[in-house]
Amino acid sequence: MDAIGYFRQHPGQERNEAILTLPEAESSFFRYCEAQGFQPVASFIDGTSASTDGERGYAQLCEYLHQPGRGFTTVVLPRIEDLAGRPTELLRRLLELEYLGARVVAMEEPATDPLEAAVAVWRERRSQDRLSRRAMDALRTKAMRGFGLGKTPYGYRIGENGRLEVVPDEAKVVNDIFHTYVEDGLGLRLIARKLNDSAVSTRRGSRWSVVTVRDILRNRTYTGTYARFGVRVPGNHTPIVSLGLFREAQRKRESSSGPAPQLVSAPSPSQGWPSVASVGAG
Repeated sequence: MDAIGYFRQHPGQERNEAILTLPEAESSFFRYCEAQGFQPVASFIDGTSASTDGERGYAQLCEYLHQPGRGFTTVVLPRIEDLAGRPTELLRRLLELEYLGARVVAMEEPATDPLEAAVAVWRERRSQDRLSRRAMDALRTKAMRGFGLGKTPYGYRIGENGRLEVVPDEAKVVNDIFHTYVEDGLGLRLIARKLNDSAVSTRRGSRWSVVTVRDILRNRTYTGTYARFGVRVPGNHTPIVSLGLFREAQRKRESSSGPAPQLVSAPSPSQGWPSVASVGAG
């Protein structure tokens, strides 16, 4: 799976040990890709300026994601807050990247939901850069009512009433993935290969990978539960798989997962890393 790095220059970051310098961030990006089995294809850098030129890297990142025929892509950040300086812009960009079909991951907290992390950033900064309480309450209210926010999982779309509704063709694929994994005993790689051999494509028309299959198997949305901003609404929409089947899939995933991979020191690009285009700096 392709991975893109996005980095932001911070004022005085050389004097702040808590913030990685750009060379450190890029080196961490390479190590993270190696540990996760990702293919680094590009990196984009923005400065501290809020002007158009200062945000050129993010604009070029979005242009890259708009390219036709692009496969499943992960946008890797050192920290969630590196995506934007202001909390309101951070939330907007996360929703935009989800809409463009990219998954956002922060190397410091890879298992954290990006939108929930953005809310945490807002709470930490509310004394300095307050997000409108009305806007924040509106987002939480929408989540509590089960309205779709951002990119919908494969198998669902946002209906006219703003809630998740089933996409029948995609739902059949999701159901087959769960039953094949739990009942037939196929692993993630074999399931992805079976889907690709059957000419079944992802929503973006790309090939299936171990990551896309894994993300479907661990997504509780397929049981009819909607979760955003720390709010969980069971029975919110039509489930695609039963709760029992979902739980069996989680038990199998937990029992089959081996020890976490250990990071090794990353070689420099001259020692064999793929060429990564760093743009937008300056």
